[in-house]
Amino acid sequence: VGGVDPPSLSDLQTYLTDPSILAALAWTGVVTTAFTVWLETLALGRLSAAETTLLFSTEPVWGSAFAAVVMGEAFGPRGYP
Repeated sequence: VGGVDPPSLSDLQTYLTDPSILAALAWTGVVTTAFTVWLETLALGRLSAAETTLLFSTEPVWGSAFAAVVMGEAFGPRGYP
């Protein structure tokens, strides 16, 4: 079928001792995940249940709008142009 072979154990050890990879993993885990979830929790604590429901139920619309504006995605009646 093709594809990429998984890395060997020695490759993994090399990757996990590389400071730039460890920094990228830390950035991804702490800043882009934990910190944003914490900020979202703080913000949602200030909203009413109705406002929170509206925000979460329209999230796919905002994601699609972001993709269209920033990434140039085109949408048609069946999801594709």
